[in-house]
Amino acid sequence: MVLIMKKFLRLLQDWTQFESSLLFQLTVDGRQVHHLDVKSAFLNGELKEESVLIVGVYVDDLIVAGESLKEIDLFKKQMMSEFEMSDLGLLTFYLGIEVAQEQDWIILKQSSYMKKVLDQFGMGECNATRIPMEQKIQLHKDPEGEPVDETEYRQIIGCLRYLLHTRPDLSFSVGMLSQFIERPTIMHYNAIKQVLRNLKVTITLDLCMEEVELRK
Repeated sequence: MVLIMKKFLRLLQDWTQFESSLLFQLTVDGRQVHHLDVKSAFLNGELKEESVLIVGVYVDDLIVAGESLKEIDLFKKQMMSEFEMSDLGLLTFYLGIEVAQEQDWIILKQSSYMKKVLDQFGMGECNATRIPMEQKIQLHKDPEGEPVDETEYRQIIGCLRYLLHTRPDLSFSVGMLSQFIERPTIMHYNAIKQVLRNLKVTITLDLCMEEVELRK
């Protein structure tokens, strides 16, 4: 137990040093570091720089985005001179999200993840439907209904919620079904299976974001 704790503290110390070095590299050449409130996604402060560099950190992976390719290349060189790193080029895959980038647009999709979800819950060969939820369906707590496996239901909800990154069209259905995770019944299970059946026919859908010129 002591050995494990020592290893954990060493990892924590190394990670703290990495964060400090990362902040240092970001502030060289007069860059400003801004604080992002994840819950509200508001920047703490005003962006006054002509060129903005955004760095996302997840464990040992960095995602760098910015308006200036020169700034991005400079940051990567500075980081690689400080740490042992591999430059993987343009982002193509990250945490189950497939990414395709062109000059004026970027496409995000989770086709592989959707297939994995369908297989995980035995729906890989299901009958597909184009409707994720019936329009006039009336879901309620159903206290007299036959309960189903709560763990599996919650796992499905968790997987579907992660899909909302690229499938915002499912937000209403998933949000509705999320209300019944405490005691799901056959009624809720049949409804959530319909959402999974919808994935079968919409597995190739993607989220395309195009560059637009804002009106002043």
